[in-house]
Amino acid sequence: MNLKQGLTNVGFAALAPAMPLIVQQMCEGLGYFHKQGWIHRDVKPDNFMCSEAGDVKLIDFALAEKKKSGLARFFGGKVKVQGTRSYMSPEQILGKALDSRSDIYSLACTIFQLLCGTAPFTGSNPNDVLQEACQSSSAPLGIAESEHHSRVQQGSGPRAGERSPSSDPRVRSICCGK
Repeated sequence: MNLKQGLTNVGFAALAPAMPLIVQQMCEGLGYFHKQGWIHRDVKPDNFMCSEAGDVKLIDFALAEKKKSGLARFFGGKVKVQGTRSYMSPEQILGKALDSRSDIYSLACTIFQLLCGTAPFTGSNPNDVLQEACQSSSAPLGIAESEHHSRVQQGSGPRAGERSPSSDPRVRSICCGK
């Protein structure tokens, strides 16, 4: 089952004891993907599979693209806007060039949903969601201050330059405190 199904069918209370390990594996999977030179572009709860044994795997690479390097970073023009609106980074929404920090934003939104039970940005229509995500200073955490609070806030900043690129230890630091 994917994590969204897990939250819906099993509930947060049942997943709560395993949440640190779930989040750690999410971070490690995305970190590995980034180390291979790829950007996922659609990180969300639906795209993490969780086995009954508790193993978490990143899936659905339909929107993934190879990270541009060298001079290729400066060419290519406007990017086609694709992804799931509630988890898309502001730069992805605006059709700008993407790097691993866009996935970090989406991962922070995903962790937000795992902790709070709802996506960080919602609206009555898709444009409201996009506007809220672009204008917000960070994900509106509706949970009490915790060790993860500042890390999720840090990972969900609206400007890519405020987010760490996804090398595995940095991702784990933002998301897991390790």
